[in-house]
Amino acid sequence: MLNGVEQVVGGSATVWGPIVLKAPLKSPGSAYSPSDMSAGGLDGDGQWEFIVKWNGAANDNSQSGVTDNVYLDAYKMNGRNLSVLQSSSGKWKAS
Repeated sequence: MLNGVEQVVGGSATVWGPIVLKAPLKSPGSAYSPSDMSAGGLDGDGQWEFIVKWNGAANDNSQSGVTDNVYLDAYKMNGRNLSVLQSSSGKWKAS
């Protein structure tokens, strides 16, 4: 529909196959596992980077009781690690 008028059907489209990016992740410790991931531009080069959140075996620091630090890793599309941030007692620092 365009301005209320039905249009002629266009050509066909090709469906992409699965798109998979494999990158080696560097765990901050043996008790940690990746839990969440986001993508965004971090370094201003116009390319997307991936941010991985690592949770420990204990609660994260948003809960009471025994907690583990939470880590955020940033990776380039080629798998190169850009930075690691660590949260302890709700405060973030580079590690």
